[in-house]
Amino acid sequence: METKMTDFLNYSVKELQCSICNELFIQPRIINCGHIICLFCLMEWKKEQKNCPLCRCLITSHCRCPTIDNIIDGIVRRFPESQKEERFKAVSSRDDVSTTPTIPPSLDTGNRLHSNLPESRSAMAYIYTSIFNRPEYLNDFEVSS
Repeated sequence: METKMTDFLNYSVKELQCSICNELFIQPRIINCGHIICLFCLMEWKKEQKNCPLCRCLITSHCRCPTIDNIIDGIVRRFPESQKEERFKAVSSRDDVSTTPTIPPSLDTGNRLHSNLPESRSAMAYIYTSIFNRPEYLNDFEVSS
């Protein structure tokens, strides 16, 4: 049973990793094509490229992704202390990006991306289902304090 849970968590963590830095997403942003990338990675990528690093679609907008932030926070809480420290260092090294504007306020309508991009909604549903709707795995999961 522990193998199943380990496999599930490894799979879930892999789905929540940035394709550019291979870290768990830090300040994830959904770009208009539906792909998700760390804010820092996106800003660095856009200095040289204007297209999505995964599908090559032109990047015209991106928005914050609080649901994925919450999922990652839940996963990180279960990390051993050494991994929490590594995560803290990675997040701290990117703190200066948090003040960088991501999308003009006049364009940031919250659900605008989701309402105009069905792929985004599907991606969020997939991530949620992958992590939370696997009772055969979650029943065996115990968190020790």
